[in-house]
Amino acid sequence: MEKAPEPLLGTELIPKERYTSEEFMELEWERMWTKVWNVAGREQDIPNVGDYFTTELGSESFLIVREAVDRVRAFYNVCPHRGNQIRNPGMGHAESFQCAYHFFEFNLDGS
Repeated sequence: MEKAPEPLLGTELIPKERYTSEEFMELEWERMWTKVWNVAGREQDIPNVGDYFTTELGSESFLIVREAVDRVRAFYNVCPHRGNQIRNPGMGHAESFQCAYHFFEFNLDGS
């Protein structure tokens, strides 16, 4: 078996606009980050059933919750009725989640 050739990565400097351009960020989000797995957080941060944290990926907010001893769930952090955010940024513990707008309540499994 032969060793694969070294990839040609180029030697050009990366333009600083790649790090500061909103247009490039949107393009990168659309063409790359929505097509690959993203790390939302660490399972160890939510050791107990009902522990949760929120995280932002792109322009979306997600709610990550320990639903059961052997199950972690991830949901959009918005109420499906009016788009109100379910939880403010951070970590915590909850028996259920409630929308502050109309008080819709969601179990840890999302139902």
